[in-house]
Amino acid sequence: MGAECPPQLIKEVRNIENKRQASRSTYGAGTIYQKRGKFVSQLTYTIEVNGEDYSKRISGTGSTETKAVRARNENAKEWERALRESLKLEEEKKAKQEESKSQGPTLDALFLLNLSLKDTSVQISTSDNYQMYYRVYVRGTSLGQTPVKEITEEQLLEYYTYTRIHGRKKSEKKRQAELPVKPLSITTINHIRFVISNTLSYALTKGLIDKNPHVSIPPFKAGTAAMIDMAQEDIDADSDTADALHRVIPMDKVEAILDYAFKHSRLAGLFAWAVNSGMREGECLGLKRIYAAPEKDYIFVKKSLAYIRNRDENTDKVMIPKLKKPKNGKERKVPYNQNLKEVYQYQIAQIEREKISAGSLYHDKGLLFADEYGNFLRPWKVLKEFQGILTALGLEKRRFHDLRHTFVSLLVKESQKAGDGISILEVSAIVGHSDPSVTMNIYGGLFPDATEKAMKLLDNCSNIKIPTTEERPCA
Repeated sequence: MGAECPPQLIKEVRNIENKRQASRSTYGAGTIYQKRGKFVSQLTYTIEVNGEDYSKRISGTGSTETKAVRARNENAKEWERALRESLKLEEEKKAKQEESKSQGPTLDALFLLNLSLKDTSVQISTSDNYQMYYRVYVRGTSLGQTPVKEITEEQLLEYYTYTRIHGRKKSEKKRQAELPVKPLSITTINHIRFVISNTLSYALTKGLIDKNPHVSIPPFKAGTAAMIDMAQEDIDADSDTADALHRVIPMDKVEAILDYAFKHSRLAGLFAWAVNSGMREGECLGLKRIYAAPEKDYIFVKKSLAYIRNRDENTDKVMIPKLKKPKNGKERKVPYNQNLKEVYQYQIAQIEREKISAGSLYHDKGLLFADEYGNFLRPWKVLKEFQGILTALGLEKRRFHDLRHTFVSLLVKESQKAGDGISILEVSAIVGHSDPSVTMNIYGGLFPDATEKAMKLLDNCSNIKIPTTEERPCA
């Protein structure tokens, strides 16, 4: 038997072999070496595009040296193709930007300028609403990227028609399933209309356009051509709409909802309060106990809860709670009834139990309706709870705001049954509308005979005596 080769010699032989495999080829193949049973070929490529040199080291692998070189060359061609395409797109983008500058600002750019000026004159929550509607529905669209002086009425109508049908956006949350297509509500599309119209009005005042193309597009209403197929409505929209009476919840269903809620939900008191007071959701969630004490015989509605965009970049919270004035900007008082007094006592008892349960974790903000730890309730969680009850009972989905419409309907009908019908002015004062005409537009259908009854009141006065033929003076 031959002598066994020493380990040190084996190691030196392997090093020499590895160096030989990694040596540079004499015919310009670049560096070639073996790795995990395959050959790897590397070479730095340099190409010239528009007088500029671009270099990149590119690799290729194969079962033989020839195949590795061939793969590397293919990868180099793909890199060159992608590079040229990328540079072409960048050049076109710059050209568009230069062209855009010469054509004046786009709708996107003008909106941001207009908003920066309005930030000093409107409430933060209002400014955030402007920005939210524009960011979600307009920014980055073909309309948003169009110079304002080129925007036409036809383009605007085309945008509204498409956005109305396909407007609901995907959730920005990661790993969220894609949402099915759902038409926007009339309320939402009118909010978008207001933001765009306001921006174009600003362009007109600044002399950027000679005529506002939006001036002939009125607010959208159900049944108009632009609103065809508007079968959907935002479930959680907290706004008074023209279809309020169609959204009234029948009394038997109200009783079923409250009965189930008091057995299974900690928010039962909130739902009972809303349907017995007519207060808006934000007004309920922002109500302090000191302003709702039953011994005062009135509920003083001073604030409304809103969630606004957080402007502090040092925190992770995107939306933060803020108490602001009620929707019409005015405080009001709502008279107590026995149902509301019972709900108040129910809530106080619940708060005391939760204080004991949470201990030091409870942060009492003085709210009548709070979460388990005394903090502000989140409207989207309230909606989820409310709709969960409806689903459990096999009822159609409803908005929290429908409890308000139900309250007004019950208030008017019960007062009419009692023979002492409530007036439009009284309803307006209780629900906090900015003007009685708003109440009439929304709930006028509840007063169908009001004008006839008013005219018949004249029958109680002295009748006007019409002269008979004999008594009339001669012509």
